Amino acid sequence: MDLREYLDKKKITYGAFAETLGVHEQTIKNIACGIRKPGLKLALRIEELSEGNVTPRELIDSFENGSKTTFKRKSFRKNSKIN
Repeated sequence: MDLREYLDKKKITYGAFAETLGVHEQTIKNIACGIRKPGLKLALRIEELSEGNVTPRELIDSFENGSKTTFKRKSFRKNSKIN
């Protein structure tokens, strides 16, 4: 099971999971979306916290297989007026 699937299934927010691990929320989002590969120590902590549901191999596979999900940013036009 990948990290995003695990968090959705358990109804755990990225922020809550990150806080428990002692890392930034964005770090967990990036790992879950395949943007960042976790180090071994963090991967093992994620496996432990997820009670073995998310293994280091699954985290690395998610990164290597490019399951990247992008977050859309709001863009502002150059001449837009903000009141």
